[in-house]
Amino acid sequence: MTNIIILCLCIFPQVFADFAVLGAREKGKDEDWRDHCIVYNPQFDKLPGSLDTAVAHRLVNHSGDTGCHQDNYNSSDVKGGVVAVARGNCTFSEKAMLAQSYGATALIIIEQHLFLPGADDADYKNINISVATLTLDNFLSILNMGENPEVVLFAPLDFDPNSIIIFLIAVICVTAGGYWSGISKYKKLTNRKNARKSSINGSSSESESQDDNDEDNETVDVSVPVLTVFFVLICGFIVLLYFFYDQLVYVIISLFCLAGAMGTYHCLVPLWRRIIPINSRLPPNRVPFFSQQPEIRNLVLLSLCCGLAITWGILRNESYAWILQDILGMAFCINMLKVIHIPSFRICLLLLLLLFVYDIFFVFITPFITANGNSIMVDVATGGKSHSQEQLPMVFKVPRLGVSFLSVCPGSYSLLGFGDIIVPGLLAGYNHAFDLRVTGRKIYFISTVIAYSVGLVITFLVLYFTDMGQPALLYLVPCTVLTTVVIGWKRGELKQLWKGETRCEKKDEDINSSQTIPPPSDHSSVNPETMSISSSGSENQNLLSRSKPS
Repeated sequence: MTNIIILCLCIFPQVFADFAVLGAREKGKDEDWRDHCIVYNPQFDKLPGSLDTAVAHRLVNHSGDTGCHQDNYNSSDVKGGVVAVARGNCTFSEKAMLAQSYGATALIIIEQHLFLPGADDADYKNINISVATLTLDNFLSILNMGENPEVVLFAPLDFDPNSIIIFLIAVICVTAGGYWSGISKYKKLTNRKNARKSSINGSSSESESQDDNDEDNETVDVSVPVLTVFFVLICGFIVLLYFFYDQLVYVIISLFCLAGAMGTYHCLVPLWRRIIPINSRLPPNRVPFFSQQPEIRNLVLLSLCCGLAITWGILRNESYAWILQDILGMAFCINMLKVIHIPSFRICLLLLLLLFVYDIFFVFITPFITANGNSIMVDVATGGKSHSQEQLPMVFKVPRLGVSFLSVCPGSYSLLGFGDIIVPGLLAGYNHAFDLRVTGRKIYFISTVIAYSVGLVITFLVLYFTDMGQPALLYLVPCTVLTTVVIGWKRGELKQLWKGETRCEKKDEDINSSQTIPPPSDHSSVNPETMSISSSGSENQNLLSRSKPS
């Protein structure tokens, strides 16, 4: 159950706020623009892609009003200007529609911290002015320039090298996690077959049984009931976060520290045991958690991993904390791919279908339910209703590495959610296990990793050309699933791929049962000479013909 809860944290969405630049200077003075960071929603109206194509407008200061009523616009100075208003209690759509009706060219919402202004699809179609947010400190610095400041808004279209780092992190996690997952699942299946053979032959090894039990305890078998519990949990989590974000975000940060420490430990323990061959254990004791006498070297490694996670938890808001977060995230994703055991392709498709319904409901349906007209997913992912300014940590993040106008945005990161790695990685792990059982080569696994890489490149290209945050699973899932289906169809293994291990185990049991010679009855006497003759004669031929696989 713990692993299921931790996995739920990966599926929280990552809604990418679009950073842009607001340049300001005193009107009539030929001086350089002073750049300020803003967050805008291009679904209202897209900003120009460069400073050269942007047009300067007057800044109309209505920050003392919320822009929710017509009384806030009782003069004609709004027309042709960029209006700055306070946040207030009405929706962003209501603010934008009212400012647009008075001829404003853009709407700037002043708040203590940046957030993404959102609306539903119908409002996006009716509003054709830009809507953005600006921090109060930056707004006050603009007012100090003079009595008549003018501003220019634009969203630079530039490619930053941090996208390459995000790409490499994702591909490494899917490759390493899928490879390790396939080996683990194949070993688990082999151990089960050996256990059945041992039980049939009447001989079993206690040490081998113990090793098999330890291997089984390290994995989580995904079935339809497990998927149902998983789906209910993620839906419940996101609703609770919507109402109690400021309280639960610290719970999720704590769980991420725990999951990151566990993942780092499990990823490093095979290498750690080779580096330190001394396997001394604690002396016999009755201390809880130590009564089974764990190895001292493992306790040292566990302490180091916990220290790394605690260090991130304390320094998570520092500028360099993203390095520790990405290290913990990589270990977490690889470990989860090893732990989660999907038995068939149909189970994997069911998981993807549930996540598809999850996205549709919480993004497109909930705006018709909530009082402010915002989707629950957007508010949770951006912390829109939060006063703590904490963000969900279940995401890889890399800051901007190049020099551009967006360097004024201190929190300008390229982001990729853990779910965009774990969900396609589960399919890669299943395909690797299927390769080991059936093909003897890594046809499905290598093809899935290549398809994942192609889907990720498509995601980045769409992100660059549309200048809008993209749900990566929209492109990753079709690429990986269609590749798997096409290969299975061309090789004639689609049915076996669809049913998965259940079909393979049943087929192996049928073969083993046909090859098993029933022992002679205790009531019958057997002549050794007769047995020797019959075993080399026609009965042996009949036995071989019956045991030949169809």
